[in-house]
Amino acid sequence: MTPASLHVVGLGPGDAACLTPQARTVLSQATCVAGYNLYMELVPPELLAGKQCISTDGKFGIPSRRPHPRPGLLAVRRP
Repeated sequence: MTPASLHVVGLGPGDAACLTPQARTVLSQATCVAGYNLYMELVPPELLAGKQCISTDGKFGIPSRRPHPRPGLLAVRRP
């Protein structure tokens, strides 16, 4: 099994222009990006092109402890 890096990426206030340079770098280097449907839609398409994308509506059958999840994505980078 090849080792991989897992990053949690914050999306800021939700405007693509507000993504930090670090978030853009992690997303551009990722091989797989996962997150809630709404958050995946906030990522500029060029940062998701050619990547495995996994999105969910957030309903896993387990009640959330928070009324609203925090905006963020998981990005995996494999060497």
